[in-house]
Amino acid sequence: MNVQVLHDSEWSGVFYITGGGSLLLSDMLKVPGASQTVLDAQVPYSTEALTQLLGGSTESYCSKEAACALAMQAFNASISLRSSDKNFGFACTASLRSNEPKKGAHRAHIALQTSDTTAYWFIEFEKGELSREDEERKLGDFLMQSLGQGLSLYSDSSLVPDDSINVGTELASLINGRISHLNRRARVFLPGAFNPLHEGHKSMRSYVEEMLGEPVQYELSVQNVDKPPLDFIEMQRRMHQFSEDSLVLTNCPRFVEKAETLSDGGRGCTFVVGLDTFERIVSSRYYAGSLALRDEAIQKLRSVNTQFIVFGRLRNGNYRTLADVNIPDALRDFCRVVTEEEFRMDISSTQLRNFGKV
Repeated sequence: MNVQVLHDSEWSGVFYITGGGSLLLSDMLKVPGASQTVLDAQVPYSTEALTQLLGGSTESYCSKEAACALAMQAFNASISLRSSDKNFGFACTASLRSNEPKKGAHRAHIALQTSDTTAYWFIEFEKGELSREDEERKLGDFLMQSLGQGLSLYSDSSLVPDDSINVGTELASLINGRISHLNRRARVFLPGAFNPLHEGHKSMRSYVEEMLGEPVQYELSVQNVDKPPLDFIEMQRRMHQFSEDSLVLTNCPRFVEKAETLSDGGRGCTFVVGLDTFERIVSSRYYAGSLALRDEAIQKLRSVNTQFIVFGRLRNGNYRTLADVNIPDALRDFCRVVTEEEFRMDISSTQLRNFGKV
C-alpha cells in the first residue's frame, strides 16, 4: 500500500512496535502528512518498558496476546490524544534474527484495534534465509500492507487477518468508555479475570447464592490495574465461558468504580472476593503510595453501602483468612468472613494455565 493513501485518509492512531518492525515508522514519517496519521509512536524494547506500557506483566511478550493487548493500549492512548470515529491502535511484537541464534522461530505478531474491531496477523521467517536487515524490510512492508488491509484502505486476499472480531455498538461503547457496564442483573458480584473460569469460582458463587438467597453475577472488567486491557478477541474468548445472564461486563478496574457503577440505589452492592483480591483494596500501592487516598477510597465504598464477602486463600503452604490481615477498622466493619471450616477450595487460574489445563 502506498503510504500517502494512509496519510490522506481520516484515520489517525498510536503505534507500539517492539522487537522489530521499526521500518514501518520510518516509512510513514518520511512521507508528507504523517502528522495527520501518527499521533504517537513508541518502541518499548526492554521488558520493563513493555510491562509499564501494558499496565502489567504478560506470560509471553512475543505472542498474539501481547500484540493484541499492546494494540488496545495504543487505541486507548489515541482516544486520549485525539478522539474521533477513525482512531486506531497498531502494534507489533517480533523476534527477529540477532547476533545470538534464537531458540524459537523468527516471527512477528501484529494487531490492529479500532472502536469495533480487533484484527491479528502472524508472519514467520525461515531461519537463516534472510539477514536481519532483510527480515526488517520484509516485516516493515508486511506491517504497512496489513494496516491498510485492516483499515479497508488496501485489499489483498493474502492479507486476510489470521484472527479478527467485529463487535456490536454496546461492546464498542463499553471499551470506549461511553458506558460503564453491560448486563447488570443482580446486586451481588464475583469479580475476576476468569482466565479461565474454574470450579473454585463456580463453587464460591453457589455458596454465596445459597447463603444470601439471591443471585450472584460474575463481573469482568475490560480494564485492569494489574493486567493488560482486554481486546475484543480475548474478551469474546472469556465471555464464552458464561451463560448470558451470569456475567456483567464493566469498564471499572478499581473497586470504588465498580461499587459506584453497580450500586443498586440505596441498597448498595456486595462483592465476593478472595483474600488476595481483598488485600489489593487496602494496599497503598494501588493509591500512588498514599494511605490518605486509600482511606478516602474506603469512605467512598462505605458511602455507597458496599459490602464484601471474603474467602480465605492458600499462600506459601498456609491458609490465610481476613483475620490474618491488618486492615483499617472502617473497612473491616463491612466485611463478612467465610471461614476455612465453612468453605475451602485451593485452586487458581494461574495454576491451571501453568499446568496446561486451559
